Amino acid sequence: MNRVELAKSSRSSCKLCKEKIEKTNPRVGIEKEITMSGKTFTSMGWHHVDCIIDKMPDELITIEFGENIPDEIIQKINKEIEKLNKSNFSIKVFTDILEENQIINVKGTVLRALKPSEQELPDGNVKEARTIWVEDSENKKRGKFILWGTHSTTNPTSGDIILLLNGLSVLAENDEIQYHATDKSTILINPSDDDMQNNVIEVKYYTSKAWDRPDKSFVTFEIAKSSRASCLVCNNKITKGEIKIAKPMWIELEDQNRNIPGARSLHTLCSINDENSDELLHEGISRLDPTFISENRGIFEELNDRLPDSLGKQLLNKFLF
Repeated sequence: MNRVELAKSSRSSCKLCKEKIEKTNPRVGIEKEITMSGKTFTSMGWHHVDCIIDKMPDELITIEFGENIPDEIIQKINKEIEKLNKSNFSIKVFTDILEENQIINVKGTVLRALKPSEQELPDGNVKEARTIWVEDSENKKRGKFILWGTHSTTNPTSGDIILLLNGLSVLAENDEIQYHATDKSTILINPSDDDMQNNVIEVKYYTSKAWDRPDKSFVTFEIAKSSRASCLVCNNKITKGEIKIAKPMWIELEDQNRNIPGARSLHTLCSINDENSDELLHEGISRLDPTFISENRGIFEELNDRLPDSLGKQLLNKFLF
């Protein structure tokens, strides 16, 4: 189990920055399995808290706190864990979005709304648009929302909260991410509770405990990179380029008499017949990305048609409709 504790001495160094971790300073231990001479044992690598947050935040998902950890460190780590548990359907502050071409729900505080003008779209076409300068109030960073077409008539004032739902993250020429309102987007200004309930799908990642599997491993929908894997349910090959489900499991190595962390693949529709089907699909669907659904809508509509009523089906219904 990964853990946070106060360093017992000044002998350990951070595995990421290689600098010393001073005695009594908080440090994060990442547990790893090491095999030597046919024997497997666990080893703990130590890291500065800030180094983990900056470079390996996923390791914080399963963390326990030792004694006497300062409250500000606990709050800092818990804030990062909360970010990790928010799916891409949740509303995020724009500075948390670092990838281009993602369908996202994003918010900011309006600094200034420029007048509508003709602007060039990423595809080279010219269209009426309004640029909204926004701020991440907590981090004091600025960004741009670009409202295209009919959205360009939206005219917020300084200090308003603007929510861009089903927006698109776009890489600008200065290598910064902008946030574009497309024909499929919805814009809310200072939304009420009713606005939020009617327009926003809030989803937190679900992690099942229905089967034994390695820590920090999750069910995912993926595009098969080859045709080598066979389906766990039907035993037929999964074709390269096909959408599959990866089910994290312990893989038995009979010749070494031990298990190693891994995953087995399933055809998307075969997952309905897996022994842990409801839990498997609930977890996998909760971790779906809006862009991935949009690009592969056909298979998800077919899965939704065949699924019996379950929490996973209820989620998928929301995403598709």
